[in-house]
Amino acid sequence: MVPVKQPIETIDHYVQELNDATSLMAGTASTSTVTAWYTIIFSAVGTFLRVFIGKGFFSKGIDGFVVARLASIYSLVKHIKLWEYQMRRREEGSIHRLTSEDDLGNIKEKHSV
Repeated sequence: MVPVKQPIETIDHYVQELNDATSLMAGTASTSTVTAWYTIIFSAVGTFLRVFIGKGFFSKGIDGFVVARLASIYSLVKHIKLWEYQMRRREEGSIHRLTSEDDLGNIKEKHSV
């Protein structure tokens, strides 16, 4: 799930945090990191099941479902950004970061990473 240091008050805030966290992760990933199509699909499903059933969030009703679903969306977006990074690197023949170094620095500073 999105690494957050303080409680999140709204879904909008969660989505902003999700975008920052996944951009940071994709922007700093090793060039040898490989994301296959099945990883994109099964990581999201696996994350949902692990949170909803494995961690017992099913007992929290709709709140647990929403938390598990948001966790799976984070996993999906993370792997899609890594895949996009790989495709750009393959097409351009060089490393092309999805996020500029300045943007990564701002994200790190914002989240005190």
